Amino acid sequence: MWKAYTRSAVKNNRAASAAIITAVLISAAFISLISGIFYNLWTDNIRRTIAAEGDWQGTLTAQWTEDSLSLVQRAPNVDRVVLEAPAADGRQAARIYLKNPRTTYEDLPALAGLAGIDSQDPSAVQYNNLLLTQYFIYSPQEKKDPPLLLGFYLCVLVVLCFSLVLIIYNAFSVSMNARLHQLGILQSVGATPRQIRAALMQEAFALSLLPMLLGIGAGIGLNAAFVHFSNLIGSEVQRQAAVFDYSPWVFLAALAACLLTVGLSAWVPARRLSRMTPMEAIRGGDSKAVEKVRSFRLLSRLFGLEGELAGKSLYVRRKAFRTATVSLTLSFLVFSVFLNFMTLSDISTQQTYFERYKDKWDLLATLEEADAADPALLARIREIPGVESGTAYRKVDATTTLSPELLSDELKALGGPEALKDTGITVENGSYRVQAPILVLDDASFQAYCEKAGIRADESAAPPAVTVNRIWDNTSSHFRAPVYKPFIRQADAEILTLYSPGGKSVQLETTAFTDQTPELREEYEDFALMQVMPESTFARIAGNFERGALYISLLTASEDQIAGAEAELAGLLDQTGSACRIENRQADEAYNTAARNALNVIMGVLCGLMAFIGIANVFANVLGHISQRKREFARYLSVGMTPGGVWRVLSMEALIIGLRPILISLPFNVLFIIFAVNASKLAPAVFIQSMPLIPLAAFAIVVLAAVGLAYAAGGRIICRSAIADTLKDDTLF
Repeated sequence: MWKAYTRSAVKNNRAASAAIITAVLISAAFISLISGIFYNLWTDNIRRTIAAEGDWQGTLTAQWTEDSLSLVQRAPNVDRVVLEAPAADGRQAARIYLKNPRTTYEDLPALAGLAGIDSQDPSAVQYNNLLLTQYFIYSPQEKKDPPLLLGFYLCVLVVLCFSLVLIIYNAFSVSMNARLHQLGILQSVGATPRQIRAALMQEAFALSLLPMLLGIGAGIGLNAAFVHFSNLIGSEVQRQAAVFDYSPWVFLAALAACLLTVGLSAWVPARRLSRMTPMEAIRGGDSKAVEKVRSFRLLSRLFGLEGELAGKSLYVRRKAFRTATVSLTLSFLVFSVFLNFMTLSDISTQQTYFERYKDKWDLLATLEEADAADPALLARIREIPGVESGTAYRKVDATTTLSPELLSDELKALGGPEALKDTGITVENGSYRVQAPILVLDDASFQAYCEKAGIRADESAAPPAVTVNRIWDNTSSHFRAPVYKPFIRQADAEILTLYSPGGKSVQLETTAFTDQTPELREEYEDFALMQVMPESTFARIAGNFERGALYISLLTASEDQIAGAEAELAGLLDQTGSACRIENRQADEAYNTAARNALNVIMGVLCGLMAFIGIANVFANVLGHISQRKREFARYLSVGMTPGGVWRVLSMEALIIGLRPILISLPFNVLFIIFAVNASKLAPAVFIQSMPLIPLAAFAIVVLAAVGLAYAAGGRIICRSAIADTLKDDTLF
């Protein structure tokens, strides 16, 4: 019987069925699209990480013997071990590939023990953290403070599903409310609430399954289009193309989200209707009359009688507009917070990266396997048309120990390194263990650096090395305007012992000090005692350290010469036969802008969908209750209100509905801006100058215009009806 009733209800309510089918189709398409985009972003990150870092899980570095290597290879979870080329100190890095990567952080220390390696030595035991994190495999430290990316994805999906619940709920609610009289009769002849709920849910899924599958398919197509669009953006700035990827698990996840969304959307109104008494349902679900209506003195004082009537009318019908209020508030809040966040992020990126390094580099070539910088090649590179300067350099890891007597008086006055926060400096046997990275410059660049810093060992020669003698006083300054103090005392000469990650040591006499760093695209450590030396000096101690990659940084005379210089640089480096990678500051900035614009468009579409839900609810309520409102306004007209007064009441209602979400979300936005600006240490005036007022105003105007259109359509019908006929019509109540 209930199957026949469901078929009859679907057949005889085609308009309502079409609305449900459309709502489910759109909702499924959006859920499938978002799921697919997140999956493609994830797989693309994995693909790029593997290309850059490799697909190994860990690295063990030691002087391997056949026995120790065999012990590691025979371990239960080890898939294979690949030895790299030996380093200068005779040690070799062994790439470890595990059968089950999820136990990497437990297995690698155990494997290090089998090979006789100290598992606490970071130079000997290394994890492919970037790749492991992509697979949601976290280190013990990350488990305490897990990355927020997965939480962000889930949060976006939950917000999207909640928004789509609202739009499908509206469609189901309208369809079910239209049959209240019918359902009341069924209850009166013995139908139980459970049977009514089952029948309504059966109808909901009968209407939803096919459009759900079609919507998921449409979402897959839109996802492919999104990848294609991303590649078009990337091709303009020479980025590696993304690959469209899809998985049955993504389909199942999207299907589960759709089923949950549709089920919740249908269950809420079905449960409400099934709990009505037969008499309430037969009478059309009349709600209890409002016993006391609030007074709206502010509206009355500002807009007179029309403002008071508009406020009271919306108060009486507040439940009907609840969906509109929630969805419009949510859409404006999410959109405004997102735009403010992106604005802050963009300002921070511009200040800390693009603007900061704009006059320091335009092109950066990375040569992973190069030994020393070839002076002849550097000379040819510097002669490229448009190149203003060129620097070859490498970064070498090292540490040193400092006795308390070596500290500067300024640092001692602060309370020593212990008084600073998060320095990474440790105390060993009464001395401070600090990072002392070595920055190796080609000889010509080192000479230019010394001249700019005003350093001379004597009248003719530059020193063999320069100590960048500074430490950040983070107790009295922040990262946007750091204040530095001298790290160590500046005597005529100091002997520092530099330790390599492998444990070897060299003696370095420091005779030159400065607080200036070379102008390169590098983030220098704030709590390290960096040593800058020429290639000729480093060659004498290079056997104790791993050389690392060679970088060649170029600065051009103008922006329009970067592309030509890049082509010339690539041609010269290709002749060397060394594998290299070239970064272009101009292309990086263009890609950053294009990616942000694309993200803004996607977020705008999502927030537009939530706004559409609210606007659809406004249209449904304004036009759906037009008959009842005809009688309401006919009474107003009969006691002397003019048609202009009617329009003013309707205009006030539209204005209240449109402005309420904006006014509700405004305090939250202000709090977010205050918190974010303070956290980012950004000057409020800088943010105010870049506030996204135009898109926010456009969004608000569109919402107000759509709500106004709904009321204009309803007001047109009301004002065209005859007062006498409306008052005589007893069917209006």
